[in-house]
Amino acid sequence: MKELRNLIMFFVRNFPRRLGRTELVKLIYLFEYNYYQIYQCYYSNVEFRRDNYGPFAPVIIQEAEALTYEGAMAFDCYENGNGGVTYEYWVADNQLAQTFDLFGWEKELALNVIRQTEFLDLRKIKNLAYNTPPMDKILKDEEKAGVKQLRRVIDMSEHKPFVKFSAEELKAAKKRLDAEPDRGSDQEYYSELLKEFKGLETLRRRANECLLLKK
Repeated sequence: MKELRNLIMFFVRNFPRRLGRTELVKLIYLFEYNYYQIYQCYYSNVEFRRDNYGPFAPVIIQEAEALTYEGAMAFDCYENGNGGVTYEYWVADNQLAQTFDLFGWEKELALNVIRQTEFLDLRKIKNLAYNTPPMDKILKDEEKAGVKQLRRVIDMSEHKPFVKFSAEELKAAKKRLDAEPDRGSDQEYYSELLKEFKGLETLRRRANECLLLKK
């Protein structure tokens, strides 16, 4: 679970405030969704399922608890207004925490998730997760069936239709991506990433290796 620990520590270290458990799970879900759109495989091999609060993977909490036990991070807990307990994670040992990190495209994707969510409260972060195509598909199926499909595996291959951009549109999109913190629309973002991805041999080999591992 080295890759999952890399994600957990990266978000805990770099998010501008302490992360709650639910926020941490949703950030990792958003990262994995973005990652899957590019590589057609998972970075951490974490399987997300639908629960009462959207995408969930208990192994994330298990690994976060292991990291606190090992001293890389710590948590505070307090009663919230809903009669439950809220947990917030923070870095306890910077030197140990830095042994878990992201590089290259993985780092860029994680930073993009932070840019999208750093000023959002928990409700809005949860809404972002609900509004991804995989969760949208489940919600529509639930509406037809008239019942929640709890524990259903979330299919990350669900995605928004892609639009082919001309060279001029890609150049304009790149300027907006460079200038705007939100990096433009999803379609522009993925189109630019995929365009650069195709020109990088090392990344292309990695994507092929991921696909082979899935077979």
